[in-house]
Amino acid sequence: MQLDKKGQNHRPYIHWRLLILALAGCAPGIQPGDEKELRTALEHYRAREFDRSRTLTRELIQEHPDWVAPRLLDAKILFFTRRFTEAEEAFQTIIEQKGHHPEAMRWLARTALVQQKSPEQARSILENVVARNPEDIQAHYLLGRCAEKSGNLKKAILHYKRSTSSYPSLSKSHLHLGKLLERQGLRHRAVAQFRKVEQLGLKDHVRKARESLTRLEAKESTDED
Repeated sequence: MQLDKKGQNHRPYIHWRLLILALAGCAPGIQPGDEKELRTALEHYRAREFDRSRTLTRELIQEHPDWVAPRLLDAKILFFTRRFTEAEEAFQTIIEQKGHHPEAMRWLARTALVQQKSPEQARSILENVVARNPEDIQAHYLLGRCAEKSGNLKKAILHYKRSTSSYPSLSKSHLHLGKLLERQGLRHRAVAQFRKVEQLGLKDHVRKARESLTRLEAKESTDED
C-alpha cells in the first residue's frame, strides 16, 4: 500500500472510484458529468470541506434519488459533522431501499457505537454482515469495538486479530489490540502491535502508539529497579 507524505493511504480513494463505477451502472440516467461532480464531492470530503461536499451530494441526490453513492457520502458527512441522528436515519434508509448493503450497515453500527447506544444493537448489525462475508475486516474491527465496550476483552482480541490477519495494514486494529494485550499484562505482544502501528505511519495512530510505548518502557524500567 502506498502512503502519501502525511502518512495517509490511498485505499479509500481507490475504493470510492470503484464504487462510483459500479453504482453508476445500477442507477438510471447517471451521466459522466454526474460522476465528475461526485468525484469533486469526494475530494472536498477527503479535505474535510464538508459544507462544500454536501452541497454537491444534495444536488446529486435530488437529481438521482436512487443513486446510492451520493446518499452514502452524504450520510458520512452527517456522521463526521456529529449530526448522528440524521446520519443514522440516512444509513437506515439506504439499507431499507437496497436490502443488504454492507458499507451502510457498518456505518450504521458505527453511528450506534458513537452515540453510546447498547453495543448489542451494533453487534447485531455487524454479525449480519460477517454472516454473509466472514472476511469483512471492517466489520470484525467494529465487532471488536462492540466486545470491548461490553467488557468481553477476549472476544475483542479475537476480532482484532481476525481483522489484522486478513488485512495487516489496518492500523486501528493493531492499536486497539495492543492496548488490550497491555491490559492483560502481555507487554511484549503489546509492544509488537504498537511497533506495527509505527510502521504503518498513520499520524494520529502513531502518536497514540508511541504514548503507549513510552508508558510500557517506563513501567519496565520501574520493574527492573
